[in-house]
Formats: sequence, C-alpha cells, structure tokens
Amino acid sequence: MRVLSVLPFLLSSLLASASAVEGPLTVPIPVAQVLNEARGADPATAEKLLASYSGTPHALVSLALGNARLQRSDSVSAAERPALWAAAGEAYAQAAQLDPTLTGPQIGIARCAALRSDWPAALAACAAGITPEKADINDLAFFIDTAARAGDSRLAANLVSQAMIRHPNEPIFRRQELALLAAAGRWEEARAAVLALLAATPTDADVWRTYAGAHAHGGDAETSRIALEAALLLHPDDAALRRSLAEAQMLAGQAPAALATLQVLITDPVTADPQVVELAARAAVDADQRELARRLLAAVPTAKRSRAGLLLAARLASQADDAATADAALTLVLSQGEADQAVIAWAGTVAEHRGDAPRAEALYRQADAQAVGMATVRLALLLQRLGRHDEAVQLLARYRMAQPDDAQLPVFERIISGK
Repeated sequence: MRVLSVLPFLLSSLLASASAVEGPLTVPIPVAQVLNEARGADPATAEKLLASYSGTPHALVSLALGNARLQRSDSVSAAERPALWAAAGEAYAQAAQLDPTLTGPQIGIARCAALRSDWPAALAACAAGITPEKADINDLAFFIDTAARAGDSRLAANLVSQAMIRHPNEPIFRRQELALLAAAGRWEEARAAVLALLAATPTDADVWRTYAGAHAHGGDAETSRIALEAALLLHPDDAALRRSLAEAQMLAGQAPAALATLQVLITDPVTADPQVVELAARAAVDADQRELARRLLAAVPTAKRSRAGLLLAARLASQADDAATADAALTLVLSQGEADQAVIAWAGTVAEHRGDAPRAEALYRQADAQAVGMATVRLALLLQRLGRHDEAVQLLARYRMAQPDDAQLPVFERIISGK
C-alpha cells in the first residue's frame, strides 16, 4: 500500500483538533493572531511566525508549527527532510503534552513516524489519535495503511470493513481491501473484490494489474495476460507494466509480441535497463531473430550482465561458431562462483574447441568432481586424444558403473578402445 499524502491532513488537522473539544473553542488573542497569520502564509513563513511566538505555550500553536514543518519538508532536499520530520515530531509531542484531548498532535506524530518508516510507532499514534467511527476518509485510510505496514493485518482488515460500511462508494477502501487480500494470498476473494472495483473504476490501471496478479496466482495465465494488456493500454508509459506483459507473452509462446511490447523500452539498448535488454534478447531468440539477440546483448556492459544474460550470450556465440565470445562469457560466469556442473562442462567444451586442452581438462575435472556425468565422458575422450589412454579407460569405467543404461556407452567405448 502507498502512504497517503500529508497535505489533506495539514489543511484540516487544526479544525479536526478543535472539533474534538466539546463546546466552543476559545483561545487567547495572541494565539488567535499568530494562527490567523500563519494560516495564510507559505509553509516557511508560517514556520517562522509560529516558532517566534513568545506568549504562553499553547497546544494549537505547537500543532500548527508541526504542520508547517511537515508541509515544508515536501519542498526541501532529501537530505534535509529527516531533520524537519524530527522537528515536526517535537512540536506535535509538545502539543500533545499541552492538551492531551486534541487528536491532531497524535495524527501528526503518526505521520512523522510513517515518513521514517517506523510503522509500530506510527500505528500506536494512530490508535491514540484516530477514532474509526468518526475519522475522515484521509485519516481512516492512513490508519489502515499504517496497520498493514506495521504487520497487523487483522486490525487493517477490521478497519477496512468499518470504512467500507461508512463509505461504501469510496474506491480507496476497496483498493486497500484488495491489497490486504492479495498480501494474504486469498486470491479467490481478491478476484471477487477486484471485479467490484473494476465496475466502479474501469480505467484504473493499478486495478487491472492486480486483477492480472489474482488470475496469475489462480493459474489462469490467459486472463492474467489480457488484464495486463488492458492495464498497459491505460498506462502505456509504465515500464514495469510493459515488462510484466512481455514476460507473460513469453510464457504464452508469443515471442514476437513480447519483442514488440519491449521495443519502446529498448530504442537505445546502450542506455536501456540491462534486464529489459536481456529479456528482449530472449524474446528475439525465441522469435528466431538470433542476430538481433546478439546485438542487444552486446549493448549491455559486461559488468551489468546477469548470469542468464551471459549464458544466453555464450549460447548464441556458440551457435554462430564464435568460440572466443562464448569463452569470454562463460569465463565471466565461472568467475562469479558458478556451481552448475553442466555450465562448467560447457565451458570446458568451448575451451577444447578453441584448442586450449589444459583449460578444458581442468574444467572437465572440476565438473567431474561434483558427479559422474557427461563431463566424465568428455574428459575421457579428451585424454584419449591427448594419448593418455590408461586414464581415459579408467574414467570411462567409472562412467559405466554410474550410468550402465546409457545407450551411447558402446559408442564411447569404441572411441576409447580405438576400434
């Protein structure tokens, strides 16, 4: 769930706090004057006015000061924000101490804690300052979001139920319900919830995305893919959504469509997201456009290539009889601690084709040390070609004991025996 903006809270917290006090609210004239001046000022000016107040300490002044600081944090650099959040929290705490009956300070404390991602503290402050039966939509949605992020899914679910009863036509609470169902893995209920939400907001791309996820978890890949297509139509600039659709198209065997979906993101493969370029290369291979796949992979800097991307580059290079490129890609994979026996043996085969017998032998032995398999046979055949007949015979005997049913075993034996 996303954290709601603090702005609606900043505009209403003074009034909300005032309304929590029974009877007409009266304040000293100096307090009223500084509050009125601050109310029409920009956040920085309001903060200065309120901070310079020298009269008898008053909860509403401290509350307004916290609000001004919190609002000003939206317009400063990321490095400056934590200090403003801390200062706002101090002002809210002072307001709560001066008048424990006010709700605004506790909500302000919760907002500051949420901005620090201190969700347990934010939840405690929400519980102290927000009454679900009376809270406005923004505060109630914030309470639900905080409970979910703090890990109290039962409280979040109960709050959502209350919110939907009070505000049955408010989409935000239905979205929060949907997020809770998805987080709990209750996909059958999520599919029902998302249908109701789609009926109310058919042009919401995020809802279509969730609909796709619900059907993907339910095993309905086709409906999930169609939902992703609908979401992308609504948000064609959403790169993550475009990538999700391409992956779904790949799983459906629609490689040309996946390649077309990704084309917008790889107009310049050199500057594009390396993972997206690698996905496009996979799609190009499956679409039988191997040369395009090689060009795409070549555009990804070596340091940014994933294991899968390096292996794909090695496979394409091998198919193109480019042993040097294949060897370079596999060498980089091995340098990263590769443990797959098949990959190690493959690197040995490439080295052998390049005429590097010592490297090939070392790699075959490394793979053979993990388990007796085809690396054992390849090592035996290499040793036979190098004139080390007795070692080759011993290795093949080991393979025969481990794989007695291999239909190719007689062929290997004839090669080793020289017959």
